[in-house]
Amino acid sequence: MSIHSFSFFLALLLFKASLDAAYYLVLAPHFSAFGYTLSLDPIRYSLSWVLYIPSFLVLNSRFKLVRDYVFVTIILGLWAPLMTVWGMDEARPLFPILVSGIAYLVVYLSMIFFDKALPLKIPILKGGRRIAFLLSVMLTIFLVFWYLYRGVGLNLDLSKVYEFRRVNEELAAFGFFAYLNNWIYKVFAVYALSYLLLKRNVLAAGVVVLVFVFYFAANAHKSVLFSPVLVVLIWLYFRRYSSMLFIPLGFSTIVLFSIATFFILGDVWVSALFPSRVFILPAHLTFLYFDFFENNEFIFYSNSFLSYFVDYPYNVGLASLMGEHWGRPDSAANNGYVSSAYAQAGVSAVVIYSVFIGAFISLLDRLVKKGEIMPWFALAIMIIPIRDFLISMDLLTAFLTGGMLWATVLLVMARRKAV
Repeated sequence: MSIHSFSFFLALLLFKASLDAAYYLVLAPHFSAFGYTLSLDPIRYSLSWVLYIPSFLVLNSRFKLVRDYVFVTIILGLWAPLMTVWGMDEARPLFPILVSGIAYLVVYLSMIFFDKALPLKIPILKGGRRIAFLLSVMLTIFLVFWYLYRGVGLNLDLSKVYEFRRVNEELAAFGFFAYLNNWIYKVFAVYALSYLLLKRNVLAAGVVVLVFVFYFAANAHKSVLFSPVLVVLIWLYFRRYSSMLFIPLGFSTIVLFSIATFFILGDVWVSALFPSRVFILPAHLTFLYFDFFENNEFIFYSNSFLSYFVDYPYNVGLASLMGEHWGRPDSAANNGYVSSAYAQAGVSAVVIYSVFIGAFISLLDRLVKKGEIMPWFALAIMIIPIRDFLISMDLLTAFLTGGMLWATVLLVMARRKAV
């Protein structure tokens, strides 16, 4: 094992230790309103490490393919927080851990299977990269004028986003435009920015970043500001370097910093945003989803494509339903694909989703392996849809209405023959 790989694995250990410390010292004692509880059993806690460490086997310490980022996100963003919550609260059931662990293993095994068993030749479209860029630019410009035409109120104050969001959605995000707007700022504007960075047209890329700021002012979704930051960081780092050591080290530093600011400055904002919102809350919601649907009816896609054939069994949508079960009826408690799939049809849906994800990642990496597209460019285009279905959205929703399908189309169009 190289020094770099050894350092990477040490950083993975440091991350879980820092997350455990944040939960033990800050979140469970001071954020109990979120449902965080502490009931520490030494054997259970030791088992959480026993389950966590073998997951390192699916990780690569260097970024070469899209899967390398995906599995770092799964282990650090999903599996480690589940181990922290389950390991530090003996009241938490084992079943969600087993299903989640099986799901992530199925993704990995399916990906390996499709790497070998799915010969697929997709013709390269001549000039496709430029066509995709022109289409993306036109739609990006269209959305600017659409917001102005509809007269939405513009706001850059993060504390007032909820005051503007509902009103502006009624003005500009009705009917088909609810989908189109979403596709533009999650996919097409991201492609335009990535293409300009690929061409090293930094000035034009800066203009697109300002467009994202305008989108945020118009639709009041904070995640819109996050997208260009991710794309620019991917371009700055992964076009030159491959080491992913900075990811667990960076996460660990942020979590430890949040603990320090809590005790030294009495600050709760950093703790609420990073250890809680980014890592622990999705894990907590996973347990809530499983708890509810172990004792109530599955949805069986009655809220989507089977709505004409299956009656929806609840009087509110899934996210609101989980908000009520959480004790926060005004909250939309969205969660990632494992929770959403289980809510739809139980373990069978989780396995099917996982197989699809494995096949999808295999397809993306096949384009990279052939030299038809650069790894950082593929990641930049796909990172928002991937993070959506892993962390905050049902897989079908992410694929059909969340922009994942269009991102895939653009990426296929952007290929060029390997030199």
